[in-house]
Amino acid sequence: GNYATLGTSTKLLCLYNPYRGRLLQTYMGHGLDITGCDSNDDNSCLLSSSKDFSCMYWDVETGRTLKRFRDHLGAVTCCQFPFDTSSLALTGSIDTNVRVFDCESRNQNKPVQEMDHATDSITAIDSKRHYIVSGSADGFVRVYDIRKGKLASYDLDSGIISGLKLSRDCQSCLVNLQAEGCSNETVLLDLLSPEKNVGENGPKILQKINNIENYANSMYSINCCFNGKKEDKIITGSDNGYLFRFDLVNGSKSKYNSIKLSDNPVLSVSHHPTIDGRMICCSAEGYYLVREEDDVDEHIEKDADLRVEGQTTNKKRCLEREYLPGAFLGSRDSIYSKF
Repeated sequence: GNYATLGTSTKLLCLYNPYRGRLLQTYMGHGLDITGCDSNDDNSCLLSSSKDFSCMYWDVETGRTLKRFRDHLGAVTCCQFPFDTSSLALTGSIDTNVRVFDCESRNQNKPVQEMDHATDSITAIDSKRHYIVSGSADGFVRVYDIRKGKLASYDLDSGIISGLKLSRDCQSCLVNLQAEGCSNETVLLDLLSPEKNVGENGPKILQKINNIENYANSMYSINCCFNGKKEDKIITGSDNGYLFRFDLVNGSKSKYNSIKLSDNPVLSVSHHPTIDGRMICCSAEGYYLVREEDDVDEHIEKDADLRVEGQTTNKKRCLEREYLPGAFLGSRDSIYSKF
């Protein structure tokens, strides 16, 4: 939770210290816009996907490209490390395929597993335990059980799957549905129920959020997430620059939090892994660090020790200070927003 990776339309993958607002490293190698990025468990490697039909595996410290996966026949829309291991890479593409690559294999262009059940572009993927979940523009959420070798397809005919997030117990999945007008919605899908419930139209929905003021998702792919390990809040963005946080149990029926961050769409949201209420959001012009009003961190509130850094001529040592677990985090009020 101390660093953030951002993919840009300038073909650069950027590593930031979000608290200080400092760019630590840039990774150059893609030929077109970067569409997704992820980091492994120990933050030693990065994964990035791009519109140039490739996915790249990076070394964080040296900035070198360790692997380049080029098996897709279209733009790679999303990528991720599986939850339990960082030796594999999951990718989804507009060629309707989800592929699994081995990051330690010499045959880097051939996937170890390929899932081609979708009939339209893959828009989102997630993985926890032995499950792989993919969302497609055809309106289906597909859950792959790797241990049993089974596939469960849930037809959400409300619109295009814009983003999804699998819960920690893998019994439910949070799904963003993109649709025209005010018909977009965010649903909590029950993965323990049958794919088609008897007497109901479609799968079982545990929670549905729709018809909210300033809540729109009709033009862009906007992801969603839970609030860390607690998973009692739903967090998502909007086409008109708002960030929303809903209660998981009551949904839109209870009071919810919203904040206007930008005039551009808030496309990506990510919650801090351990600290509740602290999250980072990305829009076209930059990123925003959002936290609770009572969230007081001594590293954030302190002023940067500019005098010591100004006297330091060893730039490598300055960079190493940022990577230390107890590294000092200075104040940058312009990028902070509070609920």
